[in-house]
Amino acid sequence: MSRITPLRSFARTGCIDLCTRTRVKSIVTCGILALLAWLPAALAAHWKVPGAARDWRQLDTQHFRIHYPLGYAALAQRAALYAEEAHVRYRRVLGFRPTRVIPVFIFASNQDFSAGNITPGLLDEGVGGFTDFYRGRVVVPFNGDEAALRHVLAHEIVHAFQFQILPGPGYGRYPLWIMEGLSEYLALGWDASAEAYARDLVLHERMPSLLQLQRGEVASSYAYYKGGQAAMMFLAETYGEERLGYFLRELGALDDVEAAVSSSFGRSLADLDVEFRRFMQARYAPARAALREDPRLRRASDRYAERSGFFLRPALSPDGTQIAFLGRSGLFPAVIVRPAPASDVDGERMRERVIELRALRSLRYEEFQPLTTRISFSPDGKRLLVAGRAWGEQALIVIDMERAAIVATYAPDLDALQFPIFSPDGTRALFTGVRAGQADLYTYEFSSGALVQLTDSPEYEAEASYARDGRQIYFAAGLVADDPGRQLFRLASDGAAGSRVQLTDLPGAVADPRPAREGGVVFSTDFSGVRNVYRLNDAEGRTAPARAAELMPLTASAVGVLHAELSLAPNDGAERLLFTEREEGALEMRLLTAGLAVETSPTDPLRVSAVAPSAETTRTFDPAQYRMPTRGVELETSLAIENPNAPYEPRAGIEGFPFILIGGSSANGGEARFTALAAGSLADDLGDHRVSGLVGYSNPPPEWTLDARYAYTKFRTDFFLGAYRQKGAFPVASLFDLSLNNLLYNPYARILDQDVYGFYAGAEHPLGRFMSLRLAYDQGREERFFRGEEPEEREQADIFRNFQNVALGLAYNNLVYSAYGPLDGQSLLVSYTVPIRTSADDRELYTTIVEYRLYHWFENQSLLALRIFGGAARGEHAYDYPFRIGGYNTVRGYDFQEFEGVNAAFVNLEYRFALIEPFGFAVPTHWSPGALRGALFFDAGAAFDEARSFQGYTSQSGTTRDLHLSYGAGLHWPNFLGFVIPGATMKIEWATPYDLKRSLPPKKWRGAFSIGFNF
Repeated sequence: MSRITPLRSFARTGCIDLCTRTRVKSIVTCGILALLAWLPAALAAHWKVPGAARDWRQLDTQHFRIHYPLGYAALAQRAALYAEEAHVRYRRVLGFRPTRVIPVFIFASNQDFSAGNITPGLLDEGVGGFTDFYRGRVVVPFNGDEAALRHVLAHEIVHAFQFQILPGPGYGRYPLWIMEGLSEYLALGWDASAEAYARDLVLHERMPSLLQLQRGEVASSYAYYKGGQAAMMFLAETYGEERLGYFLRELGALDDVEAAVSSSFGRSLADLDVEFRRFMQARYAPARAALREDPRLRRASDRYAERSGFFLRPALSPDGTQIAFLGRSGLFPAVIVRPAPASDVDGERMRERVIELRALRSLRYEEFQPLTTRISFSPDGKRLLVAGRAWGEQALIVIDMERAAIVATYAPDLDALQFPIFSPDGTRALFTGVRAGQADLYTYEFSSGALVQLTDSPEYEAEASYARDGRQIYFAAGLVADDPGRQLFRLASDGAAGSRVQLTDLPGAVADPRPAREGGVVFSTDFSGVRNVYRLNDAEGRTAPARAAELMPLTASAVGVLHAELSLAPNDGAERLLFTEREEGALEMRLLTAGLAVETSPTDPLRVSAVAPSAETTRTFDPAQYRMPTRGVELETSLAIENPNAPYEPRAGIEGFPFILIGGSSANGGEARFTALAAGSLADDLGDHRVSGLVGYSNPPPEWTLDARYAYTKFRTDFFLGAYRQKGAFPVASLFDLSLNNLLYNPYARILDQDVYGFYAGAEHPLGRFMSLRLAYDQGREERFFRGEEPEEREQADIFRNFQNVALGLAYNNLVYSAYGPLDGQSLLVSYTVPIRTSADDRELYTTIVEYRLYHWFENQSLLALRIFGGAARGEHAYDYPFRIGGYNTVRGYDFQEFEGVNAAFVNLEYRFALIEPFGFAVPTHWSPGALRGALFFDAGAAFDEARSFQGYTSQSGTTRDLHLSYGAGLHWPNFLGFVIPGATMKIEWATPYDLKRSLPPKKWRGAFSIGFNF
């Protein structure tokens, strides 16, 4: 659930409403229909859980307005310098000077960024920043790594330029390889990550072509970033960097990629594609010729056999017999533990015993953080330590492998926790902690909760490990705050002053330092151009930085090593090296042991001869020459900062695109009706203040539906208030339910006229990402006039009442969603509404609602969905506000809202499966209607007034009585209007009533058409 949850969701659900949901005479639509539906509460996103509330400040430069939290002024001033340097370079390359000041927002941590209100959705760790194309806001987090901040800031500022150069509306209008590739290239040039990506794919003949990028024929979104970056590097080296700006301006003027390519480069996109492929093949021809298999390595994963190329941050158990890694289990990220391969696996099937620990499903493990966590085995090999988020806080999470369960969570008072590892005795955790924008090394004692800061340095310090004896710590750190390069350092384990020693002086970056035998330390570095693993002798307590000649190579990867881990088996003392290596765009795990070394020595079982990468495999990239393109760009004038540390000034702006819909309808008697709907939203730059409204109008007679809301969301608890009015027998629009279904099934059945108005206020407090408490107050007046009841209809008196309600709700939701709707997980909604009576005219209505949903996803892309609903209305006026069930959205096979009563319950059990996979058309243009899915379902429900008279089953006849059963089948066209209503599904379903003995023949099953969201 999120802040877009409907306000009165605890008094109503997506399937049943109290008070007004009844039927009217059939109306046939004849105009433009509003095919929209507001997202039901149970299908909204998870809750945002911000960190501590922060006071915001801002400063102004010539081209930017930098917004930052109080206490981050120095960082904001450095960010202003980075932004202005990027502005100078981009104006030159792109040949364009922006006409508007660019607002920049720097969040103090990834958690604050993820839970920020600028965008309505939750952002995971993989989103390093974004640029809002509606209002041009650049939004980035800071996690202690200033080099990463500089990169992301430079990348997003390119987008700010693009959005002013290219005509709108919308980011998705232009190809991603151009938008993201140009942003990466202008921000980074040709860097180590792009080199590693391109080298791997070219060497394995998997590099995407320009035509594939243009048509979207790539496997992952990462290909648009790095594949596009490679394309821009090719264009810049072949035609000159300034031609990139000409190409972007031509794209904006011509609004056609093919025409812009022809105008800018004098050739067609197909010809340019051939030239690009030849360029990349020639660049890596020597490396490809030198490519060879390393016979010493054992495969610890197989992307083809396991149907996954996601094997991240592997770790070895202390005895080297088990491997743990971050992977996937079906839909979900997971921590997976498996036996290490005992022999060469050529032709051998990987053993299948795997322990899966699913993430993103529990309040004790709310967020998967693959970029800044790692897995650590406890000294006894029985527990695992990872970083994540628990109960809305950054936390150290301890997992018991035997129980496959989380057994402890610890939440030190820090903005971020990164790269945790157990101490040699298992009593503490060592990790990088971020506080007040600075990343330092910390230890946390599990028993006492003592948090000890070991370092105090502006440079980013990460990936620390204890030496074998526990008296020293190895870690990687930059020499200056914004340097993407890293060197190896040693520090006393108690952080003693003066014990910090720099151990390497290499171009490129050092990562993954791990202690080895006999005082050695193993780490990875790309100083040669390709990242490989090396060993450095530190037995003598080295005090001077080592050069490349002193390093002993352990691996000879031609495509790059990631995330190396070393273990020392206690039984035989053998060292085992585990690492991930790129292969065809995937990550594969490799294991290197002493027994497979080509040549060994008594003192170093891992030492091999002729293993260093050759010049032919590395000559295309020199880390010593790499610098960010924006670094050191000379400003046209000195950086002038105005209004430093000024208070944040909220500026209201339109949020998204307001919309107006016009339609019409005719009743059975031929009377025409005009309808219109308008909706929009305003918010300040931070999104802490939000005003939204919806106006509906129909005529004749003139009838208005109004709903306006203000929300204040700066703190962890959200506050909201609003006012509404609903006038007429058939309101054209409601903030809570606007869909074609109202026109088809006409819920206002017996209402001749109505006038309901009031206001509401409340607060919602997230307990964590998956659970929330809400308190709401609702006050107003209702006047409803009903037609006379027909046979078998309950009596319904006209209503003239004031009402005051207090509603308390608890919601839990860990569902995983897609365009098909919920796929897996559980949700629970419990609400209780109490009336407040100050006079006899006030309504007395107590309501209780409980709804539970369960989904289970199968590997064949089918799923089982279960929904259980129960509701009860009590009080003097409860009889006037029955629950109504039956029809397309509750118990199928019966008339819409056929059954009513002050008590109601129903169950839906549905099996959904793929029927027709997505297919495409070429006429009139390339498009695909998506997939067609099938469903088999069983429904059961009842609505009644008196529990004493309710009889669900009669033993004499062996059939049901007041309990109504049905079963059937349906066709679902999911996300058929994704460009208008993301996630909406068109459904045609057929069902038959069933009383345990009788049902209708298939040709007489009742059919129902609906558009909405799958429960």
